[in-house]
Amino acid sequence: MYCIKCGTQNPDDASFCFKCGNNLSSIKPEVERKGITGKLGKMGIPGFRSGKKWKMAIAIFGYFWIFLILLALVFPSPKPSPTQQKLAQTQISIEETKSKALNISYDDLMRNNENYIGKIVYYRGRILQVNEISNGKYALRVATKKESYGGYLEEVIWVNYKGSRLLENDLIDIWGEVKGLKSYTAVLGNGITIPEIESLHVELVTKSGEK
Repeated sequence: MYCIKCGTQNPDDASFCFKCGNNLSSIKPEVERKGITGKLGKMGIPGFRSGKKWKMAIAIFGYFWIFLILLALVFPSPKPSPTQQKLAQTQISIEETKSKALNISYDDLMRNNENYIGKIVYYRGRILQVNEISNGKYALRVATKKESYGGYLEEVIWVNYKGSRLLENDLIDIWGEVKGLKSYTAVLGNGITIPEIESLHVELVTKSGEK
């Protein structure tokens, strides 16, 4: 039996509270239950709270979290636009492409081409021929050997390129993936085989006619 005066638990057959001396025999069970619960709630003992206020607090807390969840579903955090995502990916891919590019000789690329398929390589060369395929896609023949006088005529590679228009005699830097060997028929009817590269990034060094 609890004493409603001091909150002390006493034996069920006790007539007086052994702590404060309060008469326990006059307390009805219902009065005792309500009285001690309210008193212990005021005393801050865990597990004892004012019923209505405690339920209201739980309800308010629950509604608050439901509101936050619904708000997050209706107004999700903004995502980067496709343009922003593409720009970020492009910047990263260019840096990665340049860092992974191999500088190998043209002779090695021709003789051991199968060893480099799928690898990224770098070349600088002058465009000998531009063949527009469709929708900004081009096939370029690029001479990569710089002669003593500064010109480029030999060690030609085939470059599959997509981007802004390039012209014959433009000097370009090429970073691309080795696809294999490309065979085609020249104007005179003779067959020619050269390395084929899928361009990943191309930079214009000097325009046609510039020194």
